[in-house]
Amino acid sequence: MATEIKVEIIQRQTVKPSSPTPHHLRNYKLSILDQMALQTYIPLLLFFPNAADATSNNVMATNERCQHLMQSLAKTLTHFYPLAGRIKDDAVIE
Repeated sequence: MATEIKVEIIQRQTVKPSSPTPHHLRNYKLSILDQMALQTYIPLLLFFPNAADATSNNVMATNERCQHLMQSLAKTLTHFYPLAGRIKDDAVIE
């Protein structure tokens, strides 16, 4: 028997890449297969352990952890620039 977990969204935030995308990479053309594929939204919920800091016995505060995750995502998006864009005209990620 599956257990239902209720999730309450307390905040929504858009994370931008930590550095701008180079001009020559601003538009990423989608392949014909990508253009024909159905657009689906996959809700994803990630859980991270509430582990103590390695250098001290203090548990990282929730706000600190959120800031750290957002900074990590911002740095990651600079390497995977198409993931930071928006689909335009079903043919390009801008």
